[in-house]
Amino acid sequence: MEKRLFGLNTTDLRKMAYQLAVKNRKKCNFNTDKQMASIDWLKGFLKRHLDLSIRKSEAISAARAMGFNKVSVSKFYELLGSIYDKYVQVAKDRSAPSTSRGPRPPAPKTAGKDGAGNSDRPAPRNGRCYLCGGAGHFARQCRRSPQEGGPSK
Repeated sequence: MEKRLFGLNTTDLRKMAYQLAVKNRKKCNFNTDKQMASIDWLKGFLKRHLDLSIRKSEAISAARAMGFNKVSVSKFYELLGSIYDKYVQVAKDRSAPSTSRGPRPPAPKTAGKDGAGNSDRPAPRNGRCYLCGGAGHFARQCRRSPQEGGPSK
């Protein structure tokens, strides 16, 4: 059924199992009022057949499902190939502007992404720093001078 693009839900499968058992005159414990197999039977069936799985069926019309045959698919690819060949030759003459990006323009190493100028020199270290203890408490504020690089009071 899946090859024909018609999915079965669990209720349909249980009804088909009941119909098959009745047709083959098999003794079973299926519900005769609902005319379907039980959920326990379904769980056992899926445990015995590990290659099967429950999936959500896709909504597809019967006309579309019947349209997926070898003749229509091969006709589609023939048309696609003729159109593709027709327009690929037009693109080979290079008269149209390119849609792909070219190589990157050369830029000095000092220019960053936004042109801010991140040079190879280290940044001046004259900001403030705080000494932090092991328990996470800030001990004191210190300054770094650009020449020394160490803490000063």
